[in-house]
Amino acid sequence: MARLQNAIRSESAQDVIVTGNEIYAYKTELETTDNAYHFAALHFFEKQADEVEEEEKISSRTSVKDNKEYQKLASEYSQVYEKFSGLKVKLKDKRNIIRNLKDEIDSKANELQQQASKIQNLEADLEKKTSELKKVSQESLANEENKEAKSEELETSFGTLSKLSFEIYN
Repeated sequence: MARLQNAIRSESAQDVIVTGNEIYAYKTELETTDNAYHFAALHFFEKQADEVEEEEKISSRTSVKDNKEYQKLASEYSQVYEKFSGLKVKLKDKRNIIRNLKDEIDSKANELQQQASKIQNLEADLEKKTSELKKVSQESLANEENKEAKSEELETSFGTLSKLSFEIYN
């Protein structure tokens, strides 16, 4: 901070901007060279405007030249301040957009998670039904084999019975 104050005292805009750039890069969330320049310029013009005001109060005479300088500095200050304010608004807007997108992503992730859970439940049901179907199929196949075996048995018994009855009848 002392370097910034020394740079301002030296009235070298380049020193103020470079020093402000270094300080601002550590003290702000924006951390961009462009915004650091605006911060340093804003600070420089604020300081200049304050100095002009103090000189006017002390001298209690307002010359046309001083008034023009003050107006020029005030104009530059307001332009820098407007640009800086615009950047802050844009940053807030971008943060809101990012926050909204994050909320949307979280919502979609929850939906996908619910769908995945449903799919897992359906897969488990399908597996269970497939298992039951295999059991029923095996039982049905076993019943069919039993029917065939009994049918053959009956045919054999009927054939034997027919032979016996034919022999008895003859």
